Amino acid sequence: MKNYVGSFSRGLLTMAYTGTLAVGQMVKMSANGTVVVCENNNDFIGQAKRVDDDNYCGVEMFDLIEAEYSGDAPSLGKQKLITDADAKVKKISGDAFAVHDGTVTDGTLDDLTVDETGVTVMIVEIDTTNTKVYFFIMQ
Repeated sequence: MKNYVGSFSRGLLTMAYTGTLAVGQMVKMSANGTVVVCENNNDFIGQAKRVDDDNYCGVEMFDLIEAEYSGDAPSLGKQKLITDADAKVKKISGDAFAVHDGTVTDGTLDDLTVDETGVTVMIVEIDTTNTKVYFFIMQ
């Protein structure tokens, strides 16, 4: 795996990135060993904790994540989060599902896929003054 060249620190996974990336932004997978900044309503895999000029970043996936949130403050405990257009996290209101197109054969819908969206996290602290949330991604 050519993109894994070591680790910035314990707990961070070193990955290549494409596009523009800043520390603190939530990221998603884009290709083998490569991440990009999340867009609106994306599931994330972690947070960029360190970014270098050679298009490598340290992604926090396993330890406590401190992230900005948008919209209403999430609640403590187990929650589902997604990202907003600025790669901040936001809570999902109600159940969110992604429906993928299926095929119709002889009037019957085949291969319809419905995936639940959102990343399950355990929120341990909420700072409403600074719109920050502290959480662990649940595996």
